[in-house]
Amino acid sequence: MEDEDRLARRLKLAAEALGLVYAIWMIWLMVPEHRRKLAIMRAMAVIRNGAGALASRTGTQAMSLEARTGTENYVVPYGFSLIRDKAGTWYERLRYS
Repeated sequence: MEDEDRLARRLKLAAEALGLVYAIWMIWLMVPEHRRKLAIMRAMAVIRNGAGALASRTGTQAMSLEARTGTENYVVPYGFSLIRDKAGTWYERLRYS
């Protein structure tokens, strides 16, 4: 009985989530094209700047750790720098399209 209630709640939650996604999608489609483009450009700029700051901070920490322990691990800063570069590429692509 309890499993059926849990399943019913999950199904109801899933249906409500899909309804919310659909509503957001419909609102997004009502926004004029140039406003959508500007919103995406702003989001890409925020992602680019945030990822750049995170890459710098984690890179500094990785260098400090390497100086203290001798272990080299730059996977996280490199990942953030890749995200920064990709967001910058998308921003420029949107800017000139």
